[in-house]
Amino acid sequence: MGLDCEDQKPPDKAAQCLSELRDWHDLAIKNCNRAFRICRGQPPDPTDLPQRFTQPQKDFFSASGQGLATVGVGTMAAGIGVFTVAAVSPEPKPVAQGMGIAMTGIGIALIIGAASTIAKIRDPVDKNFKKKALPRPPKPPVIMPVPGLNQKVADAVNAVLENQAKAVGIDRALMTSINRAQGAVLAKEPDFEKMQMTNAREYAGQVSQLIGQSASLRSTATNKLRSSGIMLAATDDQAREMRSMIIENGIPEQIHNIIQAYGSNPQERDDIEGTFIMSIVDINALKAPFPDSMTPAGLSSAEQSIASALKEFSTSAS
Repeated sequence: MGLDCEDQKPPDKAAQCLSELRDWHDLAIKNCNRAFRICRGQPPDPTDLPQRFTQPQKDFFSASGQGLATVGVGTMAAGIGVFTVAAVSPEPKPVAQGMGIAMTGIGIALIIGAASTIAKIRDPVDKNFKKKALPRPPKPPVIMPVPGLNQKVADAVNAVLENQAKAVGIDRALMTSINRAQGAVLAKEPDFEKMQMTNAREYAGQVSQLIGQSASLRSTATNKLRSSGIMLAATDDQAREMRSMIIENGIPEQIHNIIQAYGSNPQERDDIEGTFIMSIVDINALKAPFPDSMTPAGLSSAEQSIASALKEFSTSAS
């Protein structure tokens, strides 16, 4: 079916086909997992557990997460495009390779953030409610200075990557804490429920602060890159050549390593890889100019709205 999608013209029809196919796949997996739990004698989680976010908040997180995912896919595609300048060039281009890796990492972090935002509409049970969830941020790539890219510019780009990695790690701990609070409710352990919700609110405040800083960090990095004269964009021929190389040979090792570092489990890594493959369908996205692609339209406002919602949750008493 995926091959049938790729044969569709124009490219946006192929992308839509692949997206719909992926939705059907996810729905099938979800129902298979539910059936598997029932067959093992483990029924689905009760439906009368406390709702940790209000319905308006859940509606907001759902819409915001979908929007953030779209931006993340575009950002990752732009990163692949920048990486392409180095990958298919007859001469080594260390600046393009480093910036391509950085941009791809930024896009992957946005996609994970989007998934975590959407996950806030669900409150599954985690029975490990006696243990505090600790943030385990992924290790982002570190951009080193090379000819044409000085230390100050590299530091500015690394600050963006580090900020996102911290936010991902803490947001995961936030969601685990909420899930463990649900487990405590199910076990009738109110003290542990209170402990887990205290942890969740603390983490929400920290994530809110980190997300609130991200736009400024991206802007600083973009300005420093421009001032250094670093302007990169793949040509149409380069983008098409890179797409063919990925289809034939798989995901480049450097980008595969980033996916392995950012994904918290095999399922998440598979999801990121699937999103990566879908992102290369749009040739125009691969040709997005850098560093302008570091500040995509709508990203800052979406982040600020999510940060505000998390800050509100961090000070709530319910």
